[in-house]
Amino acid sequence: MAAIEEAATLYRNLATTRPDTYLPNLAGSLHNRTLRLGDVGRLEDALAAIEEAATLYRNLATTRPDTYLPNLERAQELRIFLQELAEARGTLRVRPVANRAAGPAM
Repeated sequence: MAAIEEAATLYRNLATTRPDTYLPNLAGSLHNRTLRLGDVGRLEDALAAIEEAATLYRNLATTRPDTYLPNLERAQELRIFLQELAEARGTLRVRPVANRAAGPAM
């Protein structure tokens, strides 16, 4: 987990100076972080990470939809899954949820 956290921190720092190069890496790193957090039961932290990744993918998809829309869709599906899992377990504090019926927003 420490390596994943470090990767996200590094990509976040690099993206401040070269966003075109490193924002995709940051989004991927956040997606990986989500999976690991979910594995250890930290669902709220996992949701926060995937929401950030989805936001990054949404922004990236505005200029390169063929490349990033599939990533956005996977991130949205994972967010919905984690949201429902947390709700079922009763571990989720009240948080706003995007309209589930709507497709990926751009």
